[in-house]
Amino acid sequence: MKNQANIFSKSDELKILKTIAEAESRTTGEIRVHIETAKCPKPIKKAEEVFENIGMRKTKLHNGVLFFLCLQERKFVLLGDDGIHKKVSKIFWVQTKNIVIEKFKNNQFAEGLIEGIKLSAEQLSKFYPANKKNKNELPDVISYGDTNV
Repeated sequence: MKNQANIFSKSDELKILKTIAEAESRTTGEIRVHIETAKCPKPIKKAEEVFENIGMRKTKLHNGVLFFLCLQERKFVLLGDDGIHKKVSKIFWVQTKNIVIEKFKNNQFAEGLIEGIKLSAEQLSKFYPANKKNKNELPDVISYGDTNV
């Protein structure tokens, strides 16, 4: 996907995608990053819409995690599907979100996402470890703006 928001350098994008690939090699879970470039006054609602539109609910074990950034509203949403929500505590989601946001406050957007992806991968691999049939159910891309990706 084209980096329409110019929030990441090409190197940053590659690091994020590499982190996703490494994370998913340890789990059957799926991790996606979406950068919303349009206004989204209701970021959680928009994140839920994106979650549906990019197929996050279609994973076999319902163990997808979405990192959603709404640039214009300067909001971040971390969403997990039902399968992973049943396994991890609410504290995990809050702590992970806070760690990511701390990096964002210092304009370390790539670093924040990478840290959050690694933390999510730890939980996903604990409850949904990789297996011999570890199929990548969703593309490892950063989607921008268009929720029909």
